This record gives sequence, structure tokens and C-alpha cells, in this order.
Amino acid sequence: MTTDAPPPQDDPNAATRRSWYLSAAVADDLAATVEREYFDLRGAHPKRAILDAVIRTGLAHLDEARKRVLEPPEAAAGE
Repeated sequence: MTTDAPPPQDDPNAATRRSWYLSAAVADDLAATVEREYFDLRGAHPKRAILDAVIRTGLAHLDEARKRVLEPPEAAAGE
């Protein structure tokens, strides 16, 4: 039996890998946030669980995210 078999497809909590491109600033902020929360929580939860929570929180506020895409902060600051 091999230990590197992919997780079952029907497990919604199975880890997976995706390739996304982010600005360097956002990638750095995201990595720093996950690291900070990981250490603040004393490593009691895997970084993947913290990242899941951060992303799900963003998904719960999709209207705000859409507004930021349509009206970037730089544009609003220049008015």
C-alpha cells in the first residue's frame, strides 16, 4: 500500500494544489497573515486550515471584493 496516493475525490476537506497568480504584495501579506495566525494559535491548527478560514471569510464578503475590483482604492483616493 502506498502512502502518496491522492486523497479520495469525494472528501471536501482533502488538500489539493492550485496555481494562482497574485501580486507580490498580496502574496506577501497572505503568507505573513497565515504565519502570524499560525504562531498566535500556538501551531494548534495546520496552516492549511488557517488559509481555508481566511479565504472562506473573503468568500463570505464577495460583494465587498467585487466592489474593490470595480473601484480600486487608488481610484477612490484620487477623487
